[in-house]
Amino acid sequence: MKTLGSCILLSNFIVALFINNIYSGGGCKMKHTLIISLFLISVFSISYGQGSGIKNDKFNITNPDKKIGGCNNPKFKAAELAAYQDLLKARAEAAKVLEAEITNIEQAKKDQLAKENLKYLADLKTCGNDPQCPGAKKVDYDDGVWIIQAFAKSELLKAQNKEIAAKEAAQKKYDEEVIEAERLYCPSYQASGQDGPIVYSGTICSLEKSFTITGTHPMLVYHFNFVPSDGTSGTLSFSETVGSVILSGGGTYIIEELGAGKSRIIAQTHTTAKAPGGGGSGSGPAHIDLTPLPAKCSGQ
Repeated sequence: MKTLGSCILLSNFIVALFINNIYSGGGCKMKHTLIISLFLISVFSISYGQGSGIKNDKFNITNPDKKIGGCNNPKFKAAELAAYQDLLKARAEAAKVLEAEITNIEQAKKDQLAKENLKYLADLKTCGNDPQCPGAKKVDYDDGVWIIQAFAKSELLKAQNKEIAAKEAAQKKYDEEVIEAERLYCPSYQASGQDGPIVYSGTICSLEKSFTITGTHPMLVYHFNFVPSDGTSGTLSFSETVGSVILSGGGTYIIEELGAGKSRIIAQTHTTAKAPGGGGSGSGPAHIDLTPLPAKCSGQ
């Protein structure tokens, strides 16, 4: 693409020289330069897939990609909304700049065509009785119109690409700000801790979505399934089988803030054991420490 871009700039430069030459009395030496440069512009315009019209609505790109994930933390919502408003402003400004550039390109093309028309009419008056002269002047006129229109298209393409680049940069900035807001206000957590012989472990991508924490006991492994009612409380349940014994239970939990960015789950649980010869039940608290992770986990 570097070579292609360099050729576009070169061809535009040649065109600019030619147009300047038209109105400063240049002769036939520029004729071949005109044809070559015009050919280059036509090829590159086609390569970029441009049409023939100068219309802003041809160049609209997709609507802003608004992030609807994250969490219900009010600080996250405020940060995401502010970032989104900035995104919309940046996109509107980019569109405004494009509209202004389109107006300028159209006016410049109109002015150049008017000059070309005047030049053509003046040239016809110099033909006298030469029957070949009007046809030759018409060829020169058509060439001039062609190059003016092609140059306008190439300028439009550059303006369009500037708008797209500005909007893509604004979208990237918004995405980065949302990721940072998620990191600050909607963190992932590493679960750890121990109650008696049970050691807790696991990764929690969001305290507002269902998650599982493993409890490892010397005789079995528990899988505690948590279902949040909000970001600070909810219910849990589990069911495990060891031989012919079925252990099941559940309870409620809350999230307790400990300060310094740390927190923990405090769960009140009850357990029922069923076996062929009988059964039993019991209850007790569980304490699971939560340490924020440096980045959102893949399960978010």
